[in-house]
Amino acid sequence: FHHNGITVFARDVVRSETGRIQRIRDPYVLNGCQTVRSAYDFRYDARHSKSIDEDRWQRVCVPVRIITSQQEELIRQITISNNRQNQIPPSALRANDEIQLDLEQRLQRAGIFYERQKGALDELERSNSSRFQLYSHTNGRAVAIDDLARCLAATAGEFDLAHSPSHIFEYDVAYAKTFAPERVSSVHLIVLLQNLHDVLPVVLKNDLGLVQSHPKAPRRSRLVYYTLCLLLRYLAKNRMEGWVGLYGSELLGKEKGFRDAVASELSNYKSHIKKALNEHFLTLEETRADTLREAFRKAAWSLSLRDTIDVFAAFSGIDQRIAAQD
Repeated sequence: FHHNGITVFARDVVRSETGRIQRIRDPYVLNGCQTVRSAYDFRYDARHSKSIDEDRWQRVCVPVRIITSQQEELIRQITISNNRQNQIPPSALRANDEIQLDLEQRLQRAGIFYERQKGALDELERSNSSRFQLYSHTNGRAVAIDDLARCLAATAGEFDLAHSPSHIFEYDVAYAKTFAPERVSSVHLIVLLQNLHDVLPVVLKNDLGLVQSHPKAPRRSRLVYYTLCLLLRYLAKNRMEGWVGLYGSELLGKEKGFRDAVASELSNYKSHIKKALNEHFLTLEETRADTLREAFRKAAWSLSLRDTIDVFAAFSGIDQRIAAQD
């Protein structure tokens, strides 16, 4: 009774001869998740469930508005307008876009959970543990929509977007560019991006022996997306599909073997990325965005990892090639 009701989008609505709604197809909640969650938590909370009068509970009415349309832009605008008063992350307004639903299905087929909306993984594990068994390679983790957006932008060298993900989801042009089909064509690359997002902060802080040569130099945590871009260009340049396939097949988090492998590739014995980070970033006397971009340009130039290397094109067919080998 403390909530405004629920707005649902459905692909189709089937009515009876009297006009009563009998069935809806592919429903998605556009607004009212709090209402749904509050009702669920109350009904199935062990502290209350045994004392609830089921007949009275079934008679509680909640206003529901069902919208069906073929116009994706209209649905997006309705979602934004309905949620404008709520404190929700910008990515939530895109969670039901066709490309996000497609990503969810493709990752599910690979046994990976895609968290289009924050908290979805915990909710699934808590409320539907049998369905959770579908995600055999997720290892209690998820590819998160915000993390993926930031990593896709960083891989393309778009560091302003990587550091301000809200801009990706709030502006149509940035969103379309970040989630362009050619960028999300490989499930292995997507999974690897999440793995790198999770492990690089630890590697940069503890495993490479990076040293700030100036007290105002950027913190090592500020170098995550620049390092991610350099490493992926290095993998693409050297056609390291085996490495991408191995560490892009399941979610690993900070697993030691993966962490050691990342540190090894960044070392001066292989890619020399560690050396470039020390020389071009950790000697800086300021941390403005344009200064960091220039440091990245110099680092990429010194390593012959310039922006002519297209990471997405290099690994565009890797899923099919790995499947053929299996």
